[in-house]
Amino acid sequence: TGDRLDRVGFDRKGQSRKPAETSKGVISVSRPTAAVGAGSIQGGVRGSSPSPARIRSAEGIVYFLTEPISFGALDLGPLEATVEADLAGLAYEVADGQNWTWVDVPFDPSIVITNPAEMAGAADEEDDGAYRARLKTFFSTIHRGTLQAIQYGLESTPGIASASVAESIGETG
Repeated sequence: TGDRLDRVGFDRKGQSRKPAETSKGVISVSRPTAAVGAGSIQGGVRGSSPSPARIRSAEGIVYFLTEPISFGALDLGPLEATVEADLAGLAYEVADGQNWTWVDVPFDPSIVITNPAEMAGAADEEDDGAYRARLKTFFSTIHRGTLQAIQYGLESTPGIASASVAESIGETG
């Protein structure tokens, strides 16, 4: 179990446990007046310099902007930008229509954040049982091109929890 299973899976079969994945989504920002004028909100990769702006949901889940947002002098919005959860796992997905606040207050503190669609794409780290089951099918699927090999390849891909493969026999067209 745990680290020992990880070592056995990698040493004997060259297979790593599927990691936890972060949730991603789109936010919409707007402001009531253009009194502050033009300005930008920093976006980018986590850990980059300067740091991307962060936002917090009502539940306390923190996301960061993966792309910048630029308001012109008279722009009120709405403008859209992509965001990514600061932490990985299913617990960090957020439903649509949530209340958000700025962790890093932008040039215009009156800018309001909404998320028109839910934040999705997160996954928890593969648990011991699922990893062990995937490792058991490794040698039987090593021959490429079989249905089992295709299914194994799909299920070994981070972000894919399960897959089903079927063969279609007959004419196409």
